[in-house]
Amino acid sequence: MDQRFDLVIRGGTVIDGTGSEPRDADVAIRGRRIVEIGKFSGSGVEELDAKGTIITPGFVDLHTHYDAQVTWSS
Repeated sequence: MDQRFDLVIRGGTVIDGTGSEPRDADVAIRGRRIVEIGKFSGSGVEELDAKGTIITPGFVDLHTHYDAQVTWSS
């Protein structure tokens, strides 16, 4: 059965924050939730080609107030 999602982000490199290795995958969203990550046959009402980009499901906050840390740790 072909599932229908609201949005499918195809072929990006997924970094999910779990510490696992980055992997090429698709991300399917229905409503406001990620419902599937991996390779699947379902289609989306909207589809985005993410080849060559990084997908970070959820929110990854890289902001820090240690901007000068780059020079301290060299």
